[in-house]
Amino acid sequence: MRPATPLICAFIDEHKSTYGVAPICRALVVHGVQIAARTCWAHRASAPSKRALWDTTITEVLAGYYEPDADGKRPPESLYGSLKMWAHLQRQGIPVARRTVERIMRHNGWRG
Repeated sequence: MRPATPLICAFIDEHKSTYGVAPICRALVVHGVQIAARTCWAHRASAPSKRALWDTTITEVLAGYYEPDADGKRPPESLYGSLKMWAHLQRQGIPVARRTVERIMRHNGWRG
């Protein structure tokens, strides 16, 4: 299975100063990872997707509930699981899908 393009491009960006983009792409092709140099350049030049921007926004909102404050305390909402947190965000006027809340909470290891 081929790794995701952002992951491959991040690897190439880490090593491009030493080897260059095109030689790294040729080496990856030999090892079964098909990617063209222009794909990396296009990926770098492209703007973040709407989903990535929205995920960043929701992650920042959720981090306000799940990360401790300066005193080391978390708000009561930090005990909410994904379903209650989704309902809480809906009541706050944040139109977010339940699955988005589940995915972001799972990715960050936040549990109720």
